[in-house]
Amino acid sequence: PTPAQVEQGQTIKLSATVTDSAGNVVQGQPIVWASSDPAVATVNGSGEVSGLAAGGPVTIAATADTATGIALVTVVHPPPAVLVFSVEPTDVVAGEDLAPWVQVTVADRFGSPVVGDASPITLALGSNPGGATLGGTITVTAQDGIATFSDLTLDRTGVGYTLVASTPGLSSVASTPFAVTPAGAASLIFSVEPSDAQAGTSISPAVTVSVLDGFGNLATADTTSVFVSLGQNPSGGTLSGTTLVAPVNGVATFSDLRLDKTGAGYTLVASRAGLAARTSDPFAILPGPPARLAFTEEPSDATAGTAIAPAIEVTVLDAFDNIVVTDASTVSLSIGANPGGSTLSGVPASTVVGGVARFADIRLDKAGNGYTLVASRTGLPGATSAPFAITAGPPVAVEYRVEPTTAAAGAPITPPVRVAVVDGFGNAVTSSSVPIDIQIASNPGGSTLSGTTRVDAIQGIATFSDLSLNKTGSGYTLRASSSGLASSTSQGFTIVPGQPIRLDFTVQPTDSDPLAVISPPVEVTVLDPFGNVVTGSTIAITVGLALNPGGSILSGTTTQFASNGVAVFDDLSLDKSGNNYLLSAGTPGLIGSLSDFFDIP
Repeated sequence: PTPAQVEQGQTIKLSATVTDSAGNVVQGQPIVWASSDPAVATVNGSGEVSGLAAGGPVTIAATADTATGIALVTVVHPPPAVLVFSVEPTDVVAGEDLAPWVQVTVADRFGSPVVGDASPITLALGSNPGGATLGGTITVTAQDGIATFSDLTLDRTGVGYTLVASTPGLSSVASTPFAVTPAGAASLIFSVEPSDAQAGTSISPAVTVSVLDGFGNLATADTTSVFVSLGQNPSGGTLSGTTLVAPVNGVATFSDLRLDKTGAGYTLVASRAGLAARTSDPFAILPGPPARLAFTEEPSDATAGTAIAPAIEVTVLDAFDNIVVTDASTVSLSIGANPGGSTLSGVPASTVVGGVARFADIRLDKAGNGYTLVASRTGLPGATSAPFAITAGPPVAVEYRVEPTTAAAGAPITPPVRVAVVDGFGNAVTSSSVPIDIQIASNPGGSTLSGTTRVDAIQGIATFSDLSLNKTGSGYTLRASSSGLASSTSQGFTIVPGQPIRLDFTVQPTDSDPLAVISPPVEVTVLDPFGNVVTGSTIAITVGLALNPGGSILSGTTTQFASNGVAVFDDLSLDKSGNNYLLSAGTPGLIGSLSDFFDIP
């Protein structure tokens, strides 16, 4: 017969016919079958040839008695049936070659490599949990049915990667899953950038810095601490919180970072030993809630009645002294220390704009050193300004600083009268040295003003230390004046008598008959040196005959006690006629007095 083929593992049926020499078929003749190479192909008693291994041709002989026939049978490989990962991919570090090398076999239906097969085998990623790129030679020509991939790499970490092998004419096949783990630490990134935050408040969400390998994968095994510090620092802020953190699974989390000063354009810098530092995106620190007030433009010295300039400014600050630019509350000013007893006028309340309340019209009317202002706002403690002074304006008048008080006739008024040169608000103009004159305005007692009545002002005040009036009376006033200035009249005051010095007959004895009571009654008055009645005196006064031309006897009560400074003798009489009688009045310690002459006819 013609040569035959059988696939390895398959059988074919051969048949043999026995004939005689004439070519006639001989029936019933037993046939014995034999193979020349049973390792390649065997044959059974029925002529079925089994291919055991590729090879041949093998001679299959059929013998009947002495007659033998042969057939040549070649055993061939089965055709490619499947692709098989004969060396599966194993876990690998990102960027490193897969090892051992991946192998894909072109197998027959029995799973054996198809010897001689040179199919092109291509690998691609099947499951790609990390979004990796498959690197290396991904198409390899099989050698005897086996393709070896010696330089495959993946760049992204993940668990559950698979490879898919394909070749034309066969179904693709997926590998078993494998993992890609990170390479060593190579760089830092801010995986959660710092966001805008309030001063003193932790930045939220928490800033995180990731440690990456050279392919951008988290270096999950790295535990070297990461340090953050300020990069750009536009406002001189201080970074507080935990700034040195060991990464966990490749991520260092900074949960309590805070800055105390407002500003835009802050950056953080992350650093770690052996790696390049990394700078964050810019971020801003905003003011916290209002916490206090501060005078950022203090009140300056000013003239009484004029607006303090430059305008006073009060700023609303948070707990870290940042201006709370969003505040729109109302701030009010009042006087704190008030050495001059001043009244605050102008516009003492102001709406906050951009965190600042501005006061352009604040006036005080009384001169003094050491004034302070107090700023207040609902919900915040008050703030006190630095001290400042209010000085007097231009002179417009004179004014009594120390009014005249009750004094004894002829005695200096004490305390000394003081008259000030004043501005329109009654403040002493301390720079003035003008002369000030003083004179009696109301003069109920007809008094004469003695002492120095013109005095030059010293630091705006003239002191009249020796003024006196010589006549008693109530309702005296003094007028102070200076050229070009409005004059001033004092309050009323009283001049009382001085010390008693003498007696005087203020009702003289008159002519009367012998033994008749002298009428009207004789009166003797106690006087001071200026002839004023010493109304408070109650001394005993005695009268007697100084001249007694008729040898008379003075009868009646000759000693009387003064009342309101006057002793009244209402029962005096003489018993003898005579002309030019003269009475005397006396009391211890005072100068006595003689009456006028009188007659007893």
